[in-house]
Amino acid sequence: MMKIYTGWFLFFATQLWVSVEVHPVIELELSNYYVDQKGTFDNFHAGLAIDKNTVTYSIACGNCKPELNDGLGWWMIDLQKSEPISKVVLTSNSKYLQEIKIIVSETNKSLGKDGQLCYHFKNNTLLKTGSVLTFNCNTQPTWGRYLYVVRAENAIFRPDAIAIAEINIFTSVITQ
Repeated sequence: MMKIYTGWFLFFATQLWVSVEVHPVIELELSNYYVDQKGTFDNFHAGLAIDKNTVTYSIACGNCKPELNDGLGWWMIDLQKSEPISKVVLTSNSKYLQEIKIIVSETNKSLGKDGQLCYHFKNNTLLKTGSVLTFNCNTQPTWGRYLYVVRAENAIFRPDAIAIAEINIFTSVITQ
């Protein structure tokens, strides 16, 4: 069914003299990448978000250690090289994903503030555990080596904390 839709879309686009590029996407295998987060509550370390188990989860928090009691909660992965990010899928463990930004950056500085915004999830309702959230980057693809999931400043519940049961990252297949 999807191939038929894509084919009709391309047929329609070519009839309008529009140039359209369609890139297939693949899921990155994340298990060997370096991950980090702001603080760690108990033993809920950053690696639990990429262990392929939605029952385990990472919890980053600003007030779980006295020296980290301010600022926004964040989670980060180093993809080891610049990648064309197309889509990010997050599985929620708790209410700490209700207002987030996904940022892709070439450098590991200041929570990706020098990077590109892939997606801003502006939902302030509490999510159920196990909710699967799919975010297609606003710019297709969004290039970067580092991917950040950062709580937004206006989150109504604990902007210093973030909990991720699982994250999946998809890249575009770019051929030259």
